[in-house]
Order: sequence, then structure tokens, then C-alpha cells
Amino acid sequence: MIHCGLLGREWQTMMFQLDEARTLRGFRKLLKGFNVSRDLVVVHNVIDFKLPLPLYKRSVIHQVRPTVDLSFARYRSQPIFDTRHQWNNWSPRKLILFDRLAKVCGPQKSEVQWD
Repeated sequence: MIHCGLLGREWQTMMFQLDEARTLRGFRKLLKGFNVSRDLVVVHNVIDFKLPLPLYKRSVIHQVRPTVDLSFARYRSQPIFDTRHQWNNWSPRKLILFDRLAKVCGPQKSEVQWD
């Protein structure tokens, strides 16, 4: 695992900054060297909303050039592994919320480490 955590948060203050273009540039920087045939972006419920809208459309608005072309094709697990869809075997009628999936699959509370 190369990165786990949140984008848009100041490390010194742990407060979120509101500069969308800066957050988008940070994400693009994380993807430098990303290989779509080898690497994964593991996220929850991105195929339907979270990645296509903010990362591509907002990047165009802020003129943030992509470093990699991510495919949002359904029924695939590479380069984007969507835990919501994989858990539900791509059924649109069976949806699981992230916090519920984390409770079912996650480590004990004493083992959780947040950056």
C-alpha cells in the first residue's frame, strides 16, 4: 500500500483546506507512476459518483491535467476496485454503506490506525 488516508487536510493542523484545485493536484501527484495494468485504486462507491464527477469534471474546470487515465467501466476490478460493488457482486439492489462494510470486514478498534 502506497497511500491510505484523506486528501485536502493540512498535516500540521489536521484541518481541511477548501482549495479544490490544490486537492485535485495532490491526488494527481499521488497517481504519478501509477500503472493501470498492475496498480489499484481501492475506494468505496466511486463508480457511480465519487471519482467521475470530482476528479474529471472538476479537474477540467480547474485546469488540472490528469497523470493517468482511469477507466470507470462497470463489472471490472482494475484499475479501480470499488468495494461497494465488489461486495454486492455488482447488484444494484444490494447496497452496503461504507461504515457497515468496515464493521463487517475491518480490524478491531484497537488495531485501527489513521494518518
